[in-house]
This record gives sequence, C-alpha cells and structure tokens, in this order.
Amino acid sequence: MRDQDHDKAVAQHPAPLPSAGVLAAVRARGRAHARRLGAAPRLRADRGRAELPLGRSGRGRDPHPGALGRDADGRAARADAHAVTVLLLHGLGGDRSQPLELLRSALPAGSEVIAPDIRAHGASDLLGAPGDFALETLADEVTEEVVRAGAAHKPLTVLGISMGAAIALRLAVRRVLPIDRAVFVRPSFTAEPLPENLTVFPVIAQLLHDHGAKRGERMFRASGLFARAAEVSPAAAEALTRQFRSPQAADRAVRLAEIPRNAAYRDSAELGEVIARSLVIAADRDPVHPVDVAEEWARALPDADCERVPSRDAGFAAQQDRIRGHVREWLAR
Repeated sequence: MRDQDHDKAVAQHPAPLPSAGVLAAVRARGRAHARRLGAAPRLRADRGRAELPLGRSGRGRDPHPGALGRDADGRAARADAHAVTVLLLHGLGGDRSQPLELLRSALPAGSEVIAPDIRAHGASDLLGAPGDFALETLADEVTEEVVRAGAAHKPLTVLGISMGAAIALRLAVRRVLPIDRAVFVRPSFTAEPLPENLTVFPVIAQLLHDHGAKRGERMFRASGLFARAAEVSPAAAEALTRQFRSPQAADRAVRLAEIPRNAAYRDSAELGEVIARSLVIAADRDPVHPVDVAEEWARALPDADCERVPSRDAGFAAQQDRIRGHVREWLAR
C-alpha cells in the first residue's frame, strides 16, 4: 500500500486505545535506526548504559553531572548559607529546561537548584530494561543525584511537573530525603497503572516504533486519539505531537510505553502518609492532566492546598504566569 493510501486508511479508521500487544511490541530489542525516519526502528531497551566508576551504584547514572546544581543559563547556583534547596523534576518527554523555565523565577532568591534529566530524557544517555522505568527506580536515581549534589541532609523543596510530580510524590512518601515542601504541577498519574488519560502515550510509542517520527506524527494527527484530545483542548493535542519531535524520539520511545504503566501511589491511605506541606496545581481542560486527578491528590494529602489555572487554550503564557504566581505565593508562606 502506498504511503498516501495507508494514511488515508488511518484517517478513516482512527487508532483505538492500546491493545494488549502494543507494549510488548514497543519493548522489542534490536538495533535502533533513529535517523531513518519512515523506517520501523526497533528499540533496544538495554542500550546506552554508561560505565560506572568504582563505588557508584550499578543501577546506572546520568553521565552528565555538570548539569546538576546549575541555573538555566548554565551558571552555578549561588551559594548562600540561608538558601533554600530546590529539586525540580520535568515531565514525560521533556528535559530539565522545562521546570527551570517555568519555575525558576518563582523560587526564593538564592535558592540552590538541582534539576536533573530523568533517564532517557534530555542529556541522559541511559535507556535500560523495562524495570528501569518504574517510578521507584526513577526515584532512586533522583535520590542519587541529590546525594551527589551534597543536598541529602538539607531541608528540601521538591517541585514536579506531570511525570515529575509522580516521582516527587514517591520521594515524599518514602521520606528518604528530608522533603518539607512539595509542589505537584498538573499531576497525571493515579493509583491505577496506565489510567485512561495516559493511554495515548503507548500508542505514540507504537507509532514511533513502527513508522518513525515524521510518518508516525502524520498518522497520529489522523487518529481518533488526537481528535478526541483536540475536542477537549486543541493546545493539549498539539502538545502531544511534540513527543514525535523530541530528541531521539524513536530511540527513546520505550519511555512512553513503560512509564505510564506505573501507579503513582497505592491508595489514598498512602497519600496520607506524606508529611511534607503540599501544593497541587490543576489546569482546566487538559485531557492528559485532568482536574479530577489533581483534586484527588489534594483531598488525600494531609496538608495540601489546591490551586487551579486556566487552560493552555486561554493563553499558554497566561497559564505559565498563573502557575508561577501560585508557586511564588505558596513558597513565601
């Protein structure tokens, strides 16, 4: 079938929610061909492990330590005896620049900032086996980054966006790090593995695996999943297409298949174990980050405030400014 005929057929028969075979197909191992767009790249889940110096954890670490503890422009964060130590965690498919650009100006002056790239994101060269994408494993790796930055024994404020919010929650539940404040921006993970709002990501992973980035994006735009997201929020639907244009998207598609399969917490009782003061920020008309998910988090967390910001469709810059304002005011209390 010619490409145009195939694409027309996809438009007539929109993509369903992921079938049972989607995740298994995305986990296929073999040599990846990320630059051969339009080909069918096969993911290597064990590719990209860095050699570790003696004394380091065998789990695998990001080989770019220079990114830690630095501000968005690359300069070292200011040393200040009274500075707040802040951990910023980005969302699925993003990198450390996302929370730095959104939240850095809302932080107290002189804050020491730790903003790592999560496995298979940004400057990280790590991929790994499916188990390496469990939230607990990602939380372990973030903990190691905090230890390496020399901040493991300081009061810590953690701010996470979407996937980053889920990792931040795991850190707060475990209490290994001295987290006294936590900000969860647009949480999307629930007590259920692969909740309905996240089922789009394994489909994107499958399209990247089977068709590469360019053709995969065309097919996604013709699918029912894209159309349903656009009905709720055209801006949110467009944001999903950026997964096809992120660096090494086909090579790293395994992250989209595996990470959404995690539950962020066991049940509301586990959320009740968090002792950190918390802020949850919800956004209107966001099909990937539903308001009811944020409200469920806020109800179950014992010391939580909840704020709501307008949809991205009302103006992305305006939404970002509202988020910064809520964070700035809450941290100043």
